[in-house]
Amino acid sequence: MWLEPEFLTVETGQFAMLRHIQTRQADFAGLVTSPERLAIQLGSCLVLASLNGIAFSEIGSRLAAAMPDKDPNVYKSAQQVLDSYIAGAEKSGTLDYGLAVALYRQLLAEPWYRQELRQFKHLLA
Repeated sequence: MWLEPEFLTVETGQFAMLRHIQTRQADFAGLVTSPERLAIQLGSCLVLASLNGIAFSEIGSRLAAAMPDKDPNVYKSAQQVLDSYIAGAEKSGTLDYGLAVALYRQLLAEPWYRQELRQFKHLLA
């Protein structure tokens, strides 16, 4: 049985991310950026991670390693927001661009999927 996911627009994905940020608002009180901007940045992190084959579970630790002079708890909280967002998307059957790219990368790694693609002469993306 195939499940057809609901694809989120960029704005809808940002709104959903914002809802997850708001549940941990106190964790980000020391940041200069707004929660809305943080939602945009975390969504961008998902896209960049998926395009580069980086596990979503590594985003927070990679950000913390890139900026060691910043509070590491902020990055732990950001990772928890991302984990919550991803779990919520999976539960509701929705995909944003970053999640769709990650899913497609997983499919491309499967021999059976590549074999199925060979039946098509042209593929429009």
